Amino acid sequence: MVTGEVTPVRAGDQAEPIRMAGFARFWPAPFRQKQYRRIFSAGLISYHGRFIDITLIAWMVVQSTDSPLAITMVTTFRFLPFLLIGPFIGVALDRLPLLRILRTAQVGSITLAIAMAVAVSVVGPELALLYAYSFANGITWTLEMSTRRAFIRRSMGSRAVTSGIALELLAWYVGSMIGSNIAGSLITKIPNATTFLAIAALYALSAALMLAMKDRTVGITERSIETPLAQFRDGVRVALRSRVLLMALILVGTANMFGFGFEALTPLFAVDVLDSGAVGLGLLISASGIGAIIGTLIIASLAQNTTRQGLLFIIATAGLHVSSMAFASAPNFIGAFIVLIGAGVIANLFGVMSGALIIVSAPKQAYGRIIGLHIAVIGMFPIGSAMLGLLANEFGPRMALVTMASIGLSITLIVALMVPELRARTIPEEDR
Repeated sequence: MVTGEVTPVRAGDQAEPIRMAGFARFWPAPFRQKQYRRIFSAGLISYHGRFIDITLIAWMVVQSTDSPLAITMVTTFRFLPFLLIGPFIGVALDRLPLLRILRTAQVGSITLAIAMAVAVSVVGPELALLYAYSFANGITWTLEMSTRRAFIRRSMGSRAVTSGIALELLAWYVGSMIGSNIAGSLITKIPNATTFLAIAALYALSAALMLAMKDRTVGITERSIETPLAQFRDGVRVALRSRVLLMALILVGTANMFGFGFEALTPLFAVDVLDSGAVGLGLLISASGIGAIIGTLIIASLAQNTTRQGLLFIIATAGLHVSSMAFASAPNFIGAFIVLIGAGVIANLFGVMSGALIIVSAPKQAYGRIIGLHIAVIGMFPIGSAMLGLLANEFGPRMALVTMASIGLSITLIVALMVPELRARTIPEEDR
């Protein structure tokens, strides 16, 4: 059992006011913190690079194969690190300064993009190379995502964590909307190696912004340091003691396994089902980002006053599965684009509420461990993607999406009915 506690960001950074007049006075609370503004800006740049990368890799894969399973395996490899190393990264978050971890992840992303530029120039877009790169890049993304969540929780406290996560997702979806469309318009016009070098440059710019930040978050102080495996077991025990926390983690895993199928199959739909080419691929990948941006600022401003985070989380989880069914039924490109915009709104609500509910429900001495478990259940996504690819090979992409989403929706409704605590008013751990 951990005996020490997390030391938060110093009070001066935690509540530094922004002295602005007019509309700026109504900005969400997280932007009043200098550290948060800097890490938000760095993330915004990094996410543009990441979505150019995602779109480029998707295009290279669909140009190399027409197998649904081979296409979905890119997603499987990209998210597999969430499942394999997520819990142990959570342990590291309880031990190490957070910005040190985040900077390490970005250096890794820069190195991988440069190496990929060289590799595709030498051997071309081989599937094995694309899979290996996706897995390695997934490791850096697992580090980056989990560290950002931990930083928000440590620096802001439970009262503003929902707003902080909402704004973090805003940066993610802006990157999705702009980055994927930039990639879609350029990947048929410039060499792949040049695009990877541009991605590396964006990561480097993001890392440069973070070099100016002072790391005031430190790890726990303990008289005896337990092994990572022992601390992981301790995190599992913490989750098992809270029914709300446990069910939230189960539903996150369910949604990622069965509800996000529309993301895994978007490249296949864009090129083979809807015949929309590279530009269409970029537009479809960006559609969910457009939808998310529509509602993000409202959520960021108002969600911190939400008292029933669990109920909104359940609604969003069910909505994800319905979105996959609707995407499977879309008759044409315009219909698919509109459905994905709606799916983006729902996915944003799911991301904000799941992250806030899990973090707020966790004891403060186990934040990192619980975030690690959260990352691990997100790792159900690659398993679901592989299952989706197998079903699509046998029955076609539309039937595969409907089948997977129906299973996930059934599980969500059963949990919602059997666990009334999840629908009740959310009480932060420190207030119990």
